[in-house]
Amino acid sequence: MRFFMRFLQGTLLAFTLGVSACSSVVPTPILMGRVDTLNEEVNQLYLDCSNGANFVPDLENCVPDVLETKTIDLLNLSIELIRADIRQPQGYDIHLAISLIYFRIAQRNEAAYTRAEMIARQFFEMQKASGRGRSLNIARYYWAHFTAAHGSWQYYYAIEKLDFDRKTDFFSALAEGSIAISHTEGIRLIRLKQALKILENLASFID
Repeated sequence: MRFFMRFLQGTLLAFTLGVSACSSVVPTPILMGRVDTLNEEVNQLYLDCSNGANFVPDLENCVPDVLETKTIDLLNLSIELIRADIRQPQGYDIHLAISLIYFRIAQRNEAAYTRAEMIARQFFEMQKASGRGRSLNIARYYWAHFTAAHGSWQYYYAIEKLDFDRKTDFFSALAEGSIAISHTEGIRLIRLKQALKILENLASFID
């Protein structure tokens, strides 16, 4: 719970991102350096706890408490990077990639899924509005993935929330994610195809 509250406090900042566009500043080299260093540490710690695609916390070199602490630190720090310049993709990409790790190693709950889906959608909206949108298809992938993950959680634990508005969310993420198919490779393509199938099933479930 202590780890989750630290994550909650940091990610509450995300709710102000959409109204902060005019006050964005260039990320400092110090901030970017801290994010890059911590990103490398988290990915190495996760590798030490992985057996293929599986998280195995009792592996010899795995230190799960340190992994969780540093993962949440990085999630919060990447929010600061997003806030420094909400138009740039780096902060979003790091935050959402590390969120994939977070959901493998920490307790899953709707608040965390809601934030991930919200940030993924904002990433998509910012890329779409930028005109260049060089990371637009990456943003489409993340939006589809986290909308499907959140929807799946709701199906099992909060089915009453699968209403018409959520059906609209599912169809929107499905349409944009489908566009990204031909621009996505490797494990992201596998995850994207799985997410699109889930979104299709969730949308069809709602009358």
